[in-house]
Amino acid sequence: MSISNISIDKILNKKDFAIVEQFLKIKEQTGKHTRCVSESTLKDFFKFVNKSEILDIDEFYCEEYFFDINSRNLKYSSKKTKRSQINSFFEYFRRKVRRTNPTYYNPVPTLKECNFSADIFSLEEEEKKVKEAIFSIKQIENMLRKLYFTKQIYFVVSLLLFFCGMRISECVSIKIENVDLEKRFLITGIEEGARKSNKRGNKPLYFCFPPIVAYFLKEYILELKVQYPDNIWLFKGVNGHICSNSYQIYLKSKFNAKSHSFRKTLLTFALNLNNSTPLHFTELLTNHKISNVVMGFYNKISIEERVAIYDKFLPKEYSEIIKFCQKL
Repeated sequence: MSISNISIDKILNKKDFAIVEQFLKIKEQTGKHTRCVSESTLKDFFKFVNKSEILDIDEFYCEEYFFDINSRNLKYSSKKTKRSQINSFFEYFRRKVRRTNPTYYNPVPTLKECNFSADIFSLEEEEKKVKEAIFSIKQIENMLRKLYFTKQIYFVVSLLLFFCGMRISECVSIKIENVDLEKRFLITGIEEGARKSNKRGNKPLYFCFPPIVAYFLKEYILELKVQYPDNIWLFKGVNGHICSNSYQIYLKSKFNAKSHSFRKTLLTFALNLNNSTPLHFTELLTNHKISNVVMGFYNKISIEERVAIYDKFLPKEYSEIIKFCQKL
């Protein structure tokens, strides 16, 4: 068997593997995806080092590993994430062994010391990335028109992504009971995997939407309840709600687009000179971390006020999409 096929438990001794398993169980509390990503990174690391005892792994082995991943065809952000995950594990390991090995130190070098190569793009590539990152109004109209007549569930998903600026994971995990059509807002981000920074689901995310979206939501929910009376999800899948990847794959195959472009589009239009939305309102409405201390910690905003802010600062360009939707 080649080393590429060997699992972690075949490399580490039982005691150290048990520590790895404990670490991964803690990661799983955040979400199964988080555990899988950490497990994949650690598996790659331990296979590369090929030591049965973690205490035998010093900074030399870590530096060699990071030198190796720096030579791979990986984005800078991926290399940075791998280092962060490995560093997180060794910090955990250090706490586990500090009683018997009080002088043990975390062997993972700082990010600066790793000296990862930055992503290199030409000016043409940079300009292409910027153009592809956001949608034009015509692109949105074309997309919604095709989805409306071919894939109703993805039409509603796209409406919410476009008008709310939420992430796809937050969108697919909405429950019907958390949609208020009268007040025009919904709550999400409280299910596993909905948002990586909302680890325990105790920080629900509030998103507002215009009357035209409320209209389509009402029609869609009525039909959904008739067809699936016991269903709790706004976007029903085979087992629970639909998977974010299924929408991503469909969007890529049909329109060569990414779901996060909806969010970027809303932010770009909101902050341009035509709209000049205050940054803290943009952050509030898209559930970004509020960069303004006063707004973030002292200015408490009610749902009614949030909807009023949404209506006032919805980008002027979006009125074209509203008119377009009214004709569907």
